[in-house]
This record gives sequence, C-alpha cells and structure tokens, in this order.
Amino acid sequence: MKLVIKEYWENLKTEYETAYKVSIFSDYNVLMQYAERFGSYLRGLMQEDPLDVDVVCALATVEQVLRHEENSIQLLEDFLETYSGELSDTDKARVYTNLAFYYNDERHIKEYDYLSVAVKLNSPYIETYRGLALYHFSSYEDNGSIEALTKSLQAFEKGISVSNDYEISYGYAVCLFELKKYEKAKTIFEQLLLKYPNRMRLLLGIAYCDVYLGNKK
Repeated sequence: MKLVIKEYWENLKTEYETAYKVSIFSDYNVLMQYAERFGSYLRGLMQEDPLDVDVVCALATVEQVLRHEENSIQLLEDFLETYSGELSDTDKARVYTNLAFYYNDERHIKEYDYLSVAVKLNSPYIETYRGLALYHFSSYEDNGSIEALTKSLQAFEKGISVSNDYEISYGYAVCLFELKKYEKAKTIFEQLLLKYPNRMRLLLGIAYCDVYLGNKK
C-alpha cells in the first residue's frame, strides 16, 4: 500500500508542476489544496481497509501539513485505541513513534511515554531510538544528569543495532565523550571519518579526544 500511496501523491505533484512549471512546495496555499485532495483519497482508502497503518500514518502527516496538529494526534490515538488488539507490535511501534514526534507538550512527557512504549514493543524503526536518545541527551544538557546521559547512550547503542547510520553512531560517540570514555569515542569518530571524510565535527571530536587523552600530536 505504501507504494500506491506514494504514486498517488507523485501524480498529484506532477499534475501541478507540469502545468505551472514551479514546485508544489513553493506556495503553501497550493500545497494545502493538493494536500486536502490527498487527504480525501486517503480517507477513502481507510474506509476500504481501516487497519492499514500506511494509510493512517500518511493521513496523519497530511493533517500536519494542513497544520491540524491536534487532528493528527487524535487520529493516531483513536486508531490505536480501536485496533490495538488487531495490530502487530511492529505496526503499533510505528504509530507510537509517530505520535511521539507529533506531541509538543510541556517537558515532553507524552513524547517520552510513547517512545518508551515503542521500545518495549521492540520497534524496528531507527527514529524510535534516535528520538529517545535525543530526549535523554536534552535532559542531560538541561540538568547535567549522568543518569540521563547513560540512558541516552543506551538508546543510541540500541539504535546502532537497528541501523548503524551516521547520526546514531555520532550521537553514541558524543555520549561516550561526555562520559569521559575518550578512547572509545575517538575510535568511533575515526571510523566515521573513514566513511564521511572531512566532516568538521568529526575532526573536532577527534581533536578534543586527543586533548583529554593527553596526545600532543
């Protein structure tokens, strides 16, 4: 279904851009009109198959584009409440992860709660672990909590087991650095530099590690 949804949106996008020779994203009023058409299409698909997670997540994204943030949250929460017993853990983890990023509550309590549920469901999505790691790291930056920093490290570490991408590995190395594990942090920075040459923050990370390790090269 994901490919069907993508194709429908691409057709809408092409329709406009072919006619007017400008990006559909260049004018929000135009984007809103086409997003509403896309939303109507998705609601039709939901009626045909109300359990399709691709459809409900796409519709929640459309609501975000239309700046109906509360609608997107309500849509996903209602979906979980109604169909939770029929969804796989993977599907539930996806919805919980999306909800976490849509919430913007004070102190981000809902964000943390939803990401934690997704982790317990063994989420296969890198966004789950990146989001949780950044949540804990932000807490560490705010109050200097080593417990929060350790939790951030653990979330980054779990994320690496899902997808060893640049941002996750870099975040893991930063946590190691902050925990004064300079040798381990330097090793990861150097490994990343081999794959992503000349990135300044990697070069700086290595340099800072050398300073704390007493290397005077």
